[in-house]
Amino acid sequence: MGKNRGERELKTTVYERLIKEMGQGSKESLRTFYMLTKPAIYGFVLAMSVDYGAAEETMHEAYIAIFDAAGTYCPKGKPMVWAFTVVRNVVLTKALQQAPAAPESEATPDEDAPQSGMDMTKMESQIIMLRDVAGVKYREIAEILEISRWMTFFVHRRALARLGRRTFAKLNDFIRGNGKK
Repeated sequence: MGKNRGERELKTTVYERLIKEMGQGSKESLRTFYMLTKPAIYGFVLAMSVDYGAAEETMHEAYIAIFDAAGTYCPKGKPMVWAFTVVRNVVLTKALQQAPAAPESEATPDEDAPQSGMDMTKMESQIIMLRDVAGVKYREIAEILEISRWMTFFVHRRALARLGRRTFAKLNDFIRGNGKK
């Protein structure tokens, strides 16, 4: 447990140093930050994106926004929470710019609601990506997504249970000889 905490503290120190250097205009620090954080940031962009085809472009725009905002970063020991917040804002801004205006008379389905009992909502996929892929803590996820810590924990557990049921059902079908993936 101490090793993980030590590694996390080292990463935090490195990320904060890189963000500070980016705030001073260092493109080499941006490149290093990009190489260290690309999997987590890209996964988060994918989890939030409406258009999966444009996710990589959105991720690059997010890194530009991180570079531009780096001068305003105040070190508080949470550089990735700050970065995820910047990324979230870029994704939401881009989605709002690309969203066609829907007439008020048309009833649109709730896009955050699962389409079947097995699908995950956007929030569930975002929380899974942040918690299980990027290793972000519940309280930090709550800050990024602007929801309560309790809700973050609840949605995460519900999503994991749903994923478990889906995996079990597919495995059962495969074992029984249906052979479907």
